[in-house]
Amino acid sequence: MGKHYMLEEVTADQYDLWAIHSSLLPYQVAFTLNKYCHTRFQRHRESVFHSTLDITFERFQWEVPSRGVHLELVSNRFLYEVEKNETNYSLFNLPQTKEVSLIPKLNRVDYFILQYHQASLPSFRTTLQGSTLFEMVYLIDPAQQPNELNLIFD
Repeated sequence: MGKHYMLEEVTADQYDLWAIHSSLLPYQVAFTLNKYCHTRFQRHRESVFHSTLDITFERFQWEVPSRGVHLELVSNRFLYEVEKNETNYSLFNLPQTKEVSLIPKLNRVDYFILQYHQASLPSFRTTLQGSTLFEMVYLIDPAQQPNELNLIFD
């Protein structure tokens, strides 16, 4: 007779989701956070891949396992050019572009910072909340946050 295992409860990781509105490029946002918030965001080897459109969203991470620090900075917008079969180019015939969001429910947000609760970073939190570095920075209400399974990037 085989063994039967039952999983009683799955505990979800607690995290905060920060929204950043900025016209800066992703590497500029990471550099600004590193400079003024005293973080160490580095570009992640693997970007977030959108399988249906074959596009990637840039991703940066700051991880200090000894202190329990794990933050991820992810771009939410990607602009791509729609292919046309026309070969005649004129002054007003510009390429058509489309914008795709990683999280369509929050499509107006430019970047997200995903902060897990393993370590408290009060200086990072106060610097972000009181910052004038970006157009707007705020903590997304847990009721409006997407399902955690959508935020697993690995």
